Amino acid sequence: MPELHDNAPAATPRGATEIITPLGREEILKRLDVASRRGRLPGYMPGRDGELFGAEELGHPFDYRLSVHAASAEGGTRLTWSMRMLPKMPVIFGAVLALSVWPGVWLTDSMLRAYFSGYDFRTWMWYLPVTVLPIPWMWRGFMRRSRESATRLRDEMLEAVRAELNGEKAG
Repeated sequence: MPELHDNAPAATPRGATEIITPLGREEILKRLDVASRRGRLPGYMPGRDGELFGAEELGHPFDYRLSVHAASAEGGTRLTWSMRMLPKMPVIFGAVLALSVWPGVWLTDSMLRAYFSGYDFRTWMWYLPVTVLPIPWMWRGFMRRSRESATRLRDEMLEAVRAELNGEKAG
């Protein structure tokens, strides 16, 4: 599967990330609004910052924003899809990880000393490697799962929009 980079459209094994439809912008928005209200386009949101429409909450555990931009094409409209990770949850997750490690040292040390009277080790010397060393691998797994989940849901939404707009995949 190709890598997705922030703000860059990426082709998927099942097809392109562009749709060409014979409809105009107003008709596209009207049809998609109706489909969204009927539950056929989960996550659909009106456009912002120059996009025609979009969707959020596409990934797990970190969310992505799907942006769809429209351009005039011969005989209709070309819809171009792109995704970017929303930074809020990774920042919160990183802060929680960073701020929870050292208090964990104190808690573990106090518990071990309370329950085992003979415990006389420097807890931080074994606790930090056990808790900090796995973080890069965990982070990589979270990023990979989020990207795969977002890509799968993007493809499902692309197919739903294509069907609603009588569109064809392009390029």
